[in-house]
Amino acid sequence: MPTTIAIGFSQLPDIKEAAFQACIAAKNQLNTIQTDLVIILACSPYAIQEILPIIHSSLQPKRLVGSSTASIMTNDGVFDQGIAILGINSDEIAFGIASNQPALHPDLRTAGFDWGRKLNTDYKSPQHHGCILFSDYSVHYPHEFIRGAQEVLGFGFPFFGAISSDHFKYKHMAQIYQKQVLQKPMTGLLIGGARLFSARRHGY
Repeated sequence: MPTTIAIGFSQLPDIKEAAFQACIAAKNQLNTIQTDLVIILACSPYAIQEILPIIHSSLQPKRLVGSSTASIMTNDGVFDQGIAILGINSDEIAFGIASNQPALHPDLRTAGFDWGRKLNTDYKSPQHHGCILFSDYSVHYPHEFIRGAQEVLGFGFPFFGAISSDHFKYKHMAQIYQKQVLQKPMTGLLIGGARLFSARRHGY
């Protein structure tokens, strides 16, 4: 199967209907029953548990991750209301996902090590190239978490990502993992494959 990437976006004020319309827009481009990977970016009012049954029913994702955000950027502009859904089907790209609660571990390095093992367990390819990380303000020293993950994935392994936001109100920030909307987790997407390459330069 060649790699197919589809994006659906909706700003409808009815949050469930917006999720459904974004799913339909993505599904019409993918033209498959199941989806290898779904990534959700949802402005904070839209990042609620009730959207997930709609997304799972419509796209049937094998893996799903995402985050709340203050704004969404598309080809048409920057929007502070709405939900965006990206779907990927590919035989050329491999994915692995994981999420955990750093507060439940004795320290951030241990939490990162546990998280890295979960990523490796879910990942099914010998070649991995990078990791997208979703977090929030609750993790004050993310470099320690990443150091722990690198003990599993390899020192120098590239990470990049973002911190979820609700316009700095600090009331509703969430990461999305499979069938859950979670508060204060670290959620990640490991990505790689024989035809995927990455370039990097960072300070970790």
